[in-house]
Amino acid sequence: MKDGKIHKKLEQFKQWVSVDITDSPIRKEVTNIIEQDEKKDSPTILQEIDGKYSPYRSYLSELGKTRLDLLKAEKKFSETVYVALAAVKFKNLINKS
Repeated sequence: MKDGKIHKKLEQFKQWVSVDITDSPIRKEVTNIIEQDEKKDSPTILQEIDGKYSPYRSYLSELGKTRLDLLKAEKKFSETVYVALAAVKFKNLINKS
């Protein structure tokens, strides 16, 4: 279920994997993991991202690593957004009292 920028970033990372990783079995393994992630919704992908691709980081070029970092940064950003939205909602409820 592709539903936004997380899936787009995952697809871009997949393209770098196909370019960077010359070891065919490793490339196939990483591609399979990405394809499994592409079937998930964005929140699930972000919840499971930590450490999933780290064992393959050494096979990536600097640009490939940057794509992976952008994907991981999305998790940190989404967590910050949810905290901010909760704070605003809480503040609005206090103001209504």
